Amino acid sequence: MDFACESQIPIARGLGSSGAAIVAGLLLARALARHLPGSEDADTPTLAGWAAELEGHPDNTTASLHGGCTMALPLGRSIKTISAPVHSSVCFAVSWPATTVTTSAARAALPAQVPLEDAVENARRLPFLLEGLRTGDGALLAVGLADRLHVQHRLPLIPGGEAALTAATAAGAYGATLSGSGSALIALCPGACAPAVAEAMTSALRSDGQQTASGRVLQLVEAAPRVEAIS
Repeated sequence: MDFACESQIPIARGLGSSGAAIVAGLLLARALARHLPGSEDADTPTLAGWAAELEGHPDNTTASLHGGCTMALPLGRSIKTISAPVHSSVCFAVSWPATTVTTSAARAALPAQVPLEDAVENARRLPFLLEGLRTGDGALLAVGLADRLHVQHRLPLIPGGEAALTAATAAGAYGATLSGSGSALIALCPGACAPAVAEAMTSALRSDGQQTASGRVLQLVEAAPRVEAIS
């Protein structure tokens, strides 16, 4: 049996390409196994556990498996997942340079220890981010997006990254930050200015030598993925 795979998610940009690929493979395997005699059907929680084990963490795989905005907590070999509502007015603009950032490089950039006040501050801001996503309140999103744990350490790995984040807010975004560990950047913004925000970030990256930088406006997919048979 031959397989052909296609994905629009750039690789090694912090946009969840590996998590999406793992989930796609598990869903396809489950669909094929259902046609084998004596096979046991794997439910979604089981797939979530397998996906997190393959990925090394559940952050991207859980969102790919369930759709929407999710938060995941590993509990032994199982994954506890909750969904966070996102207001329909919140749009997502992303931009990524030619430069890639591997997971190993991104983790190596982090300090072994962080100041207590930084750890406390990040946790304190999370409820503001979640409420901003739920209500579409731009002021809450701006406050909630501020980070003191990883962005300052990883942003130097991305040529033009700091200028791109500044350009995003100047173009009307509520706030912008790294997408995952980078090298992509993501901005939360009103729908009306999302294309301009994506273009502003991309232009800033290109101005720093990233001539093949790209940008796009994304829409949140609320539905879970499914396998369809095409005759």
